[in-house]
Amino acid sequence: MFRLNQHPLARRLSKLRKALKPLIRIISVIIILLISFFLISKSFDTSTKPYQEYQDNLIKLQQLDADFNQEILKSRYELFTSYDPLVKNLIDQQSLQVNLKNIPMFIDTKSQKELEIILEDINNLLDKKANLNESFKSKNAQLKNSLRYLPLLTNQLETKFAAQEKAESLTPSQLANLRSNLSKLIRNLLLYNIAVDEKIQSEIESLMAQLSQLSIEYGLTEDEFPSRLVESHTSIILNTKPQVEQLTTQLITPLKEETKALEILLENSYKWANILTNIYRFLTVCWLLGLLFLLNYILLKKLQNTNPKFLQYQQKVKRIAVALTQVLAAKDNLADAENIPQITDLTSCRYDLGVLARGVVQVSEQIRQEQTINLQEEYFAFLATRITLLTKNGQKIIDSEIVTRLKTIFEDTLASYDCQLIDVRGEAEQIQLLLRFPPKTKLSQLVKQIKTVSSSYLKQELSFNGDNTAKDGEFWSHAYFITSCDGEFLNISDPLALSSAD
Repeated sequence: MFRLNQHPLARRLSKLRKALKPLIRIISVIIILLISFFLISKSFDTSTKPYQEYQDNLIKLQQLDADFNQEILKSRYELFTSYDPLVKNLIDQQSLQVNLKNIPMFIDTKSQKELEIILEDINNLLDKKANLNESFKSKNAQLKNSLRYLPLLTNQLETKFAAQEKAESLTPSQLANLRSNLSKLIRNLLLYNIAVDEKIQSEIESLMAQLSQLSIEYGLTEDEFPSRLVESHTSIILNTKPQVEQLTTQLITPLKEETKALEILLENSYKWANILTNIYRFLTVCWLLGLLFLLNYILLKKLQNTNPKFLQYQQKVKRIAVALTQVLAAKDNLADAENIPQITDLTSCRYDLGVLARGVVQVSEQIRQEQTINLQEEYFAFLATRITLLTKNGQKIIDSEIVTRLKTIFEDTLASYDCQLIDVRGEAEQIQLLLRFPPKTKLSQLVKQIKTVSSSYLKQELSFNGDNTAKDGEFWSHAYFITSCDGEFLNISDPLALSSAD
């Protein structure tokens, strides 16, 4: 036989595969380690510290926002106040907003983008509030300066009015008109500061016009009655107050919607992170179990290829396992005990293997013996006998009708004793039964039961002419004949041997 030379390309590929085997193994080990490290790192519990810190920052931001709104309202409606709390509050809010940009690691990429959008909105709102706050401070300062000037102006004018009254440059009625209009103007200006009413504004304008007209009518100079100054402050109050109101409304817009959205995102992300942790734990357990099984399989394969004794031991175990399977099947009557493999050569093995082989051999021998005994018992499971029954006092009362009826009665009665009726024959004064019965059956009891049952049925269903039978209520004689046979029915003419009474 000639051997074909291997193609050079095939030889090169074979060499390349052999050379790449170590590299492939190294790469496989690295991939397995990376996957294991990834799964184990993802299986750790999600730390509650970043979640709690982020939640605390959100609560602080909400509290600062509420405090800022209170400070705005205080600054708006109190005459004397400082704007430092407003500035400090905004700085603290912006600092917290910067801290909130440090998003916890357990939040996924999609949620991080949504959270960054919300934080950007908060940042824009805070910048807008900072700009509005500067305008608010300026406008509110103008409004409060004009409101604070009115009491001072009243004191100054009272001094001038007293001097004019003393100099009699103005009559008491003129002074009363000036005082009355000025008092009404100041009262309406104070009311206008805390209430929005167009009637008050129109009344202020009317009072201001009256004061200017009275100043001209009475010929008062600016030094005697500063109507222009009063008009200037009144105009500032009328024009600045709506602007301050609008700024106040814009500044007290809460961040509730934005912070609430942050809370929902944080809570959902934390719950999902815990769910993912449990999933990674399950995958880690499955992965490690798979690696363990793979490692065992590789070690067993390697052991099989390198240890001949292990292969021999495995073959012996396999033979014992096959024999044990056959033994169990034979024990359950599913197989013949003769088909059990011979493992007597393994009984001499050392340690547990020999003990197991000897046990299987012993059990198989017991099953063989039991099956042999059962087979022998089957040969003698049924015996055949012939029973002859005689009528009472030898009366000739049996005919074909009675024989037919007795056959049915005998079959039913014998069936209850696990017996089989083979044939029934009769004459006028006797009847013969050929039957098969198990060895455990007591024939005397069987005959007694047959006679009792058949006599009872016959007397109920048929009428007889025998006087003795009708008198004592019995159909059969106490004597009967029993003989064993091989199943072939004997002739009626054979001599009968009568047994003693029951």
